[in-house]
Amino acid sequence: MIHASLKFEPTFKVLGEATNGLRKMTRDHGAFLGEQAEFFPGFEPAEGEHVVRERAGGSSVFVGTTLDGYLRNNRINEIYLSGFSLRQCVESSMRNAHDLGYDTNVIYDASAGYTRKQQDDFVAEIAPFYANAITAQEFAAGHNPSLDPARLWAGLSSVVDARRYDDRDDGRTHNRAGQYRRI
Repeated sequence: MIHASLKFEPTFKVLGEATNGLRKMTRDHGAFLGEQAEFFPGFEPAEGEHVVRERAGGSSVFVGTTLDGYLRNNRINEIYLSGFSLRQCVESSMRNAHDLGYDTNVIYDASAGYTRKQQDDFVAEIAPFYANAITAQEFAAGHNPSLDPARLWAGLSSVVDARRYDDRDDGRTHNRAGQYRRI
């Protein structure tokens, strides 16, 4: 499990002097400061789970972070995204992951949107071009039986769950333990 937090200093210096868009709105509304930018109680990263904290703003967990390097260095090519907000951070991260060549899945019912219509439109009209859209139940049943589906909701973070693989001489791809392994 990899968590990505988004937390700014009160000056928002890293966002520059944006005159429009999310960078301006974030600064104008004082978003992602202090306690409001912490992980939701009960959903904090567990011991040993990787946290990407160096985000410099933007919607995608890949932009301005070391996440791509971390995934590639650990031979992770299949990822599962969930978080807040489905139509901003999760969607942007999904598009970047696809364009970077990852096998991308979005756990859409473990991701918060602003409306049910946004979620439905995402599943029907956007996800099919970039990722597999799956439910938390499908993920827990088929991808990681030990994970409680409720644990997938991660407050104000994007969450990436990934599989580690190594290529053996037989030409097939296997995960290191021969089964799914949480990281």
